[in-house]
Amino acid sequence: MKYGKIVIFGGSSGIGLATAEYLNDRCEELITLSRRPSPFGKWIKTDITNPAEIEKTTQEIGSGPIDGLLYLGGTWERNAFTDKYNFESCSDNDLQNVLDVNLLGPMRLIQKLLPNLRLAENPKIIITGAAIAELSLGGGKEVANTSSMLGLRGLVLALRENVKEDKIGVTLLKPGYIATPEVVKDFAETKTPMDYAIPLTDIFTIIESILRLSNRTNINEIEIPTML
Repeated sequence: MKYGKIVIFGGSSGIGLATAEYLNDRCEELITLSRRPSPFGKWIKTDITNPAEIEKTTQEIGSGPIDGLLYLGGTWERNAFTDKYNFESCSDNDLQNVLDVNLLGPMRLIQKLLPNLRLAENPKIIITGAAIAELSLGGGKEVANTSSMLGLRGLVLALRENVKEDKIGVTLLKPGYIATPEVVKDFAETKTPMDYAIPLTDIFTIIESILRLSNRTNINEIEIPTML
C-alpha cells in the first residue's frame, strides 16, 4: 500500500529520520521539515520556534492535500535525564525553547496545515509525546519537558473536538525509549540493556496502522511501554 503526501517534522534525526527513511518509498510524496538537512524526501529548512518561518514553510508546502502530518521532533532541557539536571539552574531561554518545540511548534504547524489536511480523503495527524505523560509513572523531573508532554495530551483532546467533523484523525503516541541510533549509543555507553528500548519496527507498525485506519474511527492516544 502506498500512502499519499506525508509531511514529517523532525526528519533529520532520531525517530523522525528513521520514519522518513522507512516511509520514503511507501508514499507518493514525502516532505521533511527540520533545521538540519534530511536525506529523505523534499527537505524544507524550518525553525519551528519562529512563527514567521512556519508561515514561510506552509507557503512552500503549497495548497494541495496532505494525507499524513507526523510531528516526530522534540527537545528537552540542558542536562536532561542526567544527574546534572537542576531545574533552578535552567535558563529562561532553555525553558522557552522546550515549550516552543514540543508544544507550541505542533500547535502552530497543525493550525497552518489544517486547510491542506481537509482536502485529503483520509487525513491523519500523528504526534509523538512520551510515556511520562502518564501521571502514574514516576520520575520525569525535567520540568519543561514533562510539562510539554502533558500539554500535548490537551492539544490532542481539544484538537479532536475542532476537526472531528472534518474526519481528520488525531493520535498522540506516548512511547518509552525508542531504539534510535542516538539511544542505542547512549545505552551502550551506560551499559543499559537494550530490552529497555522499543524497536523502531514496532513504531513503524503503529504509525502505519494509524495511517491505514478508516476515517470513521480514531485512536486518541497510544501508550507504548517496554515489557520491562
